[in-house]
Amino acid sequence: MRGSKLKFTSTYHPQADPAERANRQVMEALRAAVATVAQYDEWDLALPHITFGLKTHISTTTKLSSFEFAHGFPARVPLTFGQPFLRHHQVRPYTLGLQQLQTSLCRR
Repeated sequence: MRGSKLKFTSTYHPQADPAERANRQVMEALRAAVATVAQYDEWDLALPHITFGLKTHISTTTKLSSFEFAHGFPARVPLTFGQPFLRHHQVRPYTLGLQQLQTSLCRR
């Protein structure tokens, strides 16, 4: 499947297991969400944002987000509506261009 390779990990090193790494990312995102909501019992309101963030995070291994891997195109957000589709290697220059535009507008 897309050039994937089977790697075996030791049972004594669960942190090397991809599922354990994914669980760690989810737990970190949940902790951050709970720390930022005003009421701790409203953490579940942040779940759609957490899910979107995790699905659009670009993997260092595949150079794709899980959303792009599943759907074949990067996720669109309101900021990108009306803009051309950008691949992962195009995002940073585009973001820098937006930052420069914002800086020049703030100076006026």
